[in-house]
Amino acid sequence: MTKIEDWAILLALPCIVLDAYLIAWRSGSSRVKRRGSALVAAITGFVGYYATRAYALPGLEELRHGFVSSSDVLGEIVMFAICIGALVVAVRHARLAIRNSRKSVT
Repeated sequence: MTKIEDWAILLALPCIVLDAYLIAWRSGSSRVKRRGSALVAAITGFVGYYATRAYALPGLEELRHGFVSSSDVLGEIVMFAICIGALVVAVRHARLAIRNSRKSVT
């Protein structure tokens, strides 16, 4: 990948998540809200899982095997917290989409 493609992906994902979030909360239709919540859950779940596998876990492995500086430790803790935060957002929106779909069925 080129640098332009990296930046495009980096900027596109938050924009898609923000759009889906706004659709999920500003729409009047419960069906659109469910779909927006499901889209937010899917994208943030994918990004959280990928970031955890690609960035957070290898960094934690380095911490376990060697001597690293305190700034590296702080950076790894922040990266892991960001990844866990994305997964928490995904779970919350998935629960919201499922809960809303159950309410509309009954």
